[in-house]
Amino acid sequence: MRQKGIAQITVLVALILLVIAASAASYYILKNGGRAPTTGIVPVSYFTPTPTPAGVSDSDDPSVIEGELDATSLDSVDNDLNNLETSASSL
Repeated sequence: MRQKGIAQITVLVALILLVIAASAASYYILKNGGRAPTTGIVPVSYFTPTPTPAGVSDSDDPSVIEGELDATSLDSVDNDLNNLETSASSL
């Protein structure tokens, strides 16, 4: 009679451990969004800042920004688009 009680407790403990393991696994999978875990390697792009394009300053001064806007020629964009269309049509 005593063996039946121990077997039932053992099964109950095993089921509780199974539920805990399943919930931990589902939390881990949902936390990572289904992706494989990372190895801790961070791409170099996170450390190196993106360089500012030529002719553009990092200044927040309104007079500098206004000067950059005034120096921008709108027809250069049209020429770039035309050149892009020409090169695309030659493919």
